[in-house]
Amino acid sequence: MTAEAEPAARSTLGATPLLHVLISLLARKASGSLVIDSDLGHRVVLVLLSGEPQKVSTSEPVGRLSDLLANLGCLSAETAEKTFAAAQGSQSLHGQLLQSEALIAGDTLDSALRAQVAVKLGWASAQSPVSTVDFYENVDFLDSWPACPHFTSPLEIVWATARSHVDLRSVAAVLRQLVNRPLRLHRLSQPEWFGFDATEWSVIEYLTMGTPDMQSLIQQVNVPVRTVQVMLYVLTITRHLDLGQLKTPIGYWSDHVDESRAISKSKSGLVPAFNPHHVRPSSQPVAQTTPPQPHEQQRTERMLRAMHAIQRAEFLLERHRIDEAETEAKVGLACEPTQPECLALYAWIQVCKLGNAADLPKMLAVMTDALEKDPVHEKIRFRRAQLLSRLGNADEAQREYQLIVELNPGHVDAMREIRLWELRRPSKHPGSGQYSAMRGPRVSERPQPPGIFGRLFRKQ
Repeated sequence: MTAEAEPAARSTLGATPLLHVLISLLARKASGSLVIDSDLGHRVVLVLLSGEPQKVSTSEPVGRLSDLLANLGCLSAETAEKTFAAAQGSQSLHGQLLQSEALIAGDTLDSALRAQVAVKLGWASAQSPVSTVDFYENVDFLDSWPACPHFTSPLEIVWATARSHVDLRSVAAVLRQLVNRPLRLHRLSQPEWFGFDATEWSVIEYLTMGTPDMQSLIQQVNVPVRTVQVMLYVLTITRHLDLGQLKTPIGYWSDHVDESRAISKSKSGLVPAFNPHHVRPSSQPVAQTTPPQPHEQQRTERMLRAMHAIQRAEFLLERHRIDEAETEAKVGLACEPTQPECLALYAWIQVCKLGNAADLPKMLAVMTDALEKDPVHEKIRFRRAQLLSRLGNADEAQREYQLIVELNPGHVDAMREIRLWELRRPSKHPGSGQYSAMRGPRVSERPQPPGIFGRLFRKQ
């Protein structure tokens, strides 16, 4: 990295998550080096060409190829370590050595190398919010570094990164825009280029069959809630969901490929020129609009019964008719025994009924499990925080309340709990005999650092 190089844009991961940065640079078809420096001394360098990642380097041994191949069952752990040591000794690439010794097929190696890129970018995304993000335009800081394997499209890298790590606050902020709105794909959307697997593709099929709202979609598809939420988040920020915007989806290619872009990529030698309209990967599923089968209709009916039972249970619980609320919650559980909302509601009703505190930890475990499956569900998180307080774990409860306010600054009940806790918890100023509450702006209220990433992305 040259000392005289100056970044064309600067931000932090707290101000602009890495996924948003990647999408912004893809929308601009920017070329250059993205450098992420964490407060712990970690560094990630990512080189992009026309917005597409070409090379990536991490200061820590993240996603070693030997570990990935062993975990995937492609090599034994012993062989993976032995060949890795041999590659280091000969100063050659591990993948090249494996292929030269015919220990692994070329397509298997490419898949593992693509997974390695996703792991590295996910690790970069998970660095602390104060980590700086600098973009140096038209500069390659990894000039002698090997190129990444060829992805079908840059959207495949975007989704692979999102699978590895997403910023929950950003997910919640985006999903709030989708509440009670009909969801449909943009007419120019090309969802096959995200690289969704067969399970994830069922979400796309439901979006092409109709215009469900978010809650109905979550209940209709046999896909983990978190996966559906992250998919909707990524489809939204890449403009592949039709929300009335006039611009084309990010990553959309017209029938006429930009010749200058194709030529520049060919000359770089990093990846071959590629026109997605000329080649269609046979492994990618294609959206179909066939009517649902009878078993799918039955499952939808069960989901609707569960949803209505939950709504009735919540209504009764608000009026302190706990026994009746429990009956309705049981109906919801009978219809959808694995639905996080059903499980958490039933557990909370037991908390309201319990006189024996010894059973409360069991209910906490149920609610914790439900929250892991649906991490942006504010009501589950709030009730879990209340239960933590009841069990005497005030510090962890306050962390939950703080996160709820970060996710939704308008959550009045969580804000009230934070204020009450600050009033009850004395904090002494150095050199003073007076006590006062903790001061200072929250993360969401602090001034954003100078830079163009956030500003550019908001204009997309």
